[in-house]
Amino acid sequence: SKGVQILQYQIITLMTTNGQAPFLTLYMNLAEVEEGKPREDLAKVADTLLFFNNIEASFVIGKLNKDTVGLSARSLGNYDIGKILKKFGGGGDANAGAAVIEKTTISKVEQELKKLLKEGE
Repeated sequence: SKGVQILQYQIITLMTTNGQAPFLTLYMNLAEVEEGKPREDLAKVADTLLFFNNIEASFVIGKLNKDTVGLSARSLGNYDIGKILKKFGGGGDANAGAAVIEKTTISKVEQELKKLLKEGE
């Protein structure tokens, strides 16, 4: 889809311009989901990011509603996604997982995630 093509261009440009960065932050404007409906696009973006060169894991954070954030993650094996997302109240296995975090913001989840990854979780 067009959104994925734009996303691919941005990632390729950032990787080429900045070299291999430990964290790559992208901002996408996604509509809030209806109460009780899953946020499938977060998982789709996490899956797609693993197709790029030098990407070993992807963590996609998105706003589900006013004070709830979703986190979807995928790994090629170098990160234990289930262990990391358990810290956010979520779960999964070594290669994929998700979490729903209430009463928080995207920025707070991003900061905590970066801290955990730097600590080697």
